[in-house]
Amino acid sequence: MMPYALYLHIPFCRQRCSYCDFNTYTTLNDLQPAYVAALAAEIGQIGELAAAAGDPRPAVRTVFFGGGTPSLLTVAQVAHLLDTARASFALASDAEITMEANPGTVSADWLAAVRALGVNRLSFGVQSALPGELALLGRAHDFAAAVEAVGMATAAGFDNLNLDLIYGLPGQSVADWAQTLAAVLSLAASAPAVTHISLYCLTIEPGTPMPVSYTHLDVYKRQEERCIYEKSSTRAMNCGSSKNNCHSGNTNSNQSTADNVARFICWLEWMPHLDA
Repeated sequence: MMPYALYLHIPFCRQRCSYCDFNTYTTLNDLQPAYVAALAAEIGQIGELAAAAGDPRPAVRTVFFGGGTPSLLTVAQVAHLLDTARASFALASDAEITMEANPGTVSADWLAAVRALGVNRLSFGVQSALPGELALLGRAHDFAAAVEAVGMATAAGFDNLNLDLIYGLPGQSVADWAQTLAAVLSLAASAPAVTHISLYCLTIEPGTPMPVSYTHLDVYKRQEERCIYEKSSTRAMNCGSSKNNCHSGNTNSNQSTADNVARFICWLEWMPHLDA
């Protein structure tokens, strides 16, 4: 049997980002305990269905807590979900257990506790280093909070951290993007636990709070996005799976920060609209 991968959706947020069209809620946090109980029950039911189909306690290689903001879960709730997963599935001893987290929603004690429970990878939604861009995106943190979160996670024993960034924002120039890259690459260089930097091109979905005036990308913005993508991915497609393997690229100090980012970026998402 092929090993399973468990995705556990945690739909609760403190505030809704302006670009978010995911299944998330900001006014139903009082339902979080009941939701976690229902999610645990569903994990158990899936395990029972697999057993009834002749695959008792199927192997699981990865568990991913996505959201929403999974870092709003209490330690006890994380423990309950992982205990249920381990009881219902054969969770591999080296399974990757990832939790998405927003800077500003984690504490040193919480990070140490969830690491002890077996969570071994965090994905921080940094998105930008610029205050104006973070405000436009509706993010509650600043870049200093992201730096602090990486430091606390490292101290808690995490050695596999991902940092998410968003490009192609309304009004964003290549120079703005380079400024964010410089800040994030500096953070990654000082934090060996940062193994991935993920880049996403902003897509503005109908019904999201992002201003309607931004829903039609003009030719200039498409050109900016293409330039940002091309600069960021010059060598990223040949990048290895860890930051240490990415250091072999040309590090000529005359190269721009955007060109040098390929030494660290190990995954990019190509958005189809850039081909238009």
